[in-house]
Amino acid sequence: MYLQLSSRREDGWWVVRAAGELDIATAEQLRLQVSGILARRGPRARVIADLSGLSFCDAYGAGALVDAHKTALRHGGRFLLAVPEGRVLHLLRLTGLDRLLPVFPTVHEAAFRAAVADLVPLAHSLLPVPLRGPASPAPPTAPGPAAAPGPPQPAEAMPTAQLA
Repeated sequence: MYLQLSSRREDGWWVVRAAGELDIATAEQLRLQVSGILARRGPRARVIADLSGLSFCDAYGAGALVDAHKTALRHGGRFLLAVPEGRVLHLLRLTGLDRLLPVFPTVHEAAFRAAVADLVPLAHSLLPVPLRGPASPAPPTAPGPAAAPGPPQPAEAMPTAQLA
C-alpha cells in the first residue's frame, strides 16, 4: 500500500504521475495533490493524471479520481486521465467511469486531444457567413387541390456567424 506522486508542467498542463497502488490507504494523497494544484493555479487549471505507473486501483482510488474531476470542474479547470491498457483501465471500463472521466492512452494524446477540442469553437466562428440569395423554387409536389397563389415566401433563414 504505497503511492508515489510527482507533478511536472508539460505542454501547458500539470501532469500528476501516480505510481504504486491507489486504494483506501492512499486515495487521499491524490485528492490533496490535485486539489493543491487546482487551488494554486486558480481558474482554468488543467491537470492530467498519468496513471501509467499504477499497479492497482480500488473503489476508493476511483472515487478520488471522480472527486478530482469534480473539483477541477468547480474551479473552471479540466482533469484528464492518461491510462494505458491494463487493470486500471479495466476497472474504469467495468464501472463505467470511462464515460464520466476523459480517458486517454497517454499524456501526450490527452494534451493533444484537449488542445484540438479547445480549437473547435474557434474554427466554427471562422466559417464563412452565408449570403442571402434568391429563394430556391419549391420542390415539386404530388397533384392535389390547387392552392390560391400568394406572395412568394422567403427562404428559411440560416444561422450566421458573426466575425469580430
